[in-house]
Amino acid sequence: FSAGGCTGRGRAAFSASGATSGGEASGGKAATGGAGGTAGTGAMGGASGASGSCAGFVLCDNFEDGNITQNPAWIATPSAFTVVADGSQVLNQKASSEAWAYAGNVSWTDVTISARVKVIDFAGTSTSNCGGLVARFQGSSNPNYQASLCAKGSVGIYKDGGLVDETNGTKNLSLVANTWYALKFSVSGAPGQVKLTLSVDGTEAINITDTDTSASVASGYIGLGSKKTLNIEFDDIQISTP
Repeated sequence: FSAGGCTGRGRAAFSASGATSGGEASGGKAATGGAGGTAGTGAMGGASGASGSCAGFVLCDNFEDGNITQNPAWIATPSAFTVVADGSQVLNQKASSEAWAYAGNVSWTDVTISARVKVIDFAGTSTSNCGGLVARFQGSSNPNYQASLCAKGSVGIYKDGGLVDETNGTKNLSLVANTWYALKFSVSGAPGQVKLTLSVDGTEAINITDTDTSASVASGYIGLGSKKTLNIEFDDIQISTP
């Protein structure tokens, strides 16, 4: 596989389990990789879409170019992610099990992920049916942080499949399916003192700190997806780092 970096139009080699370093600015190409697995040590990213503008961000994508293989290149669960029309071009996730698409740099620690997210089908009413934005992703078998929209209208911040904070890590906002929500997920700090905040439509919903070190999450790619069988759409991805 091949992919571009965040700092020029170039290419870098990818294996099925991750990435090697390389690439220049705002562009590049890569084919989608395998599901899950341990991520590699490289980077990808750049500006995408008709505007071609990614000023002020290390990675962004509005999917107006009609694909996920370039500008930036995403590694995604095969057949689970496609670009579809929904007013504009958006990324659709539809799979029979958990599915992930990830990009960026495995060494990223402190990041802010902004995106529009719409869950078309929560596939049931269980409050564990959640999907959304992912930080510090290093493969589906490793712990990561997820800021998710969940069935029954709540949002939550999760690590390794469970709420980071059982009391303050979730909030009922009466969210509904088939509605776009603007999410902003910020992650900062070293394991044992990781600050996590989630805003929905410009209003802070969750602000917590992960003090647990038994399942450390130090760095990783940014990602999109869910551990459940959900039908989700994503658009206007913007990633910033300090």
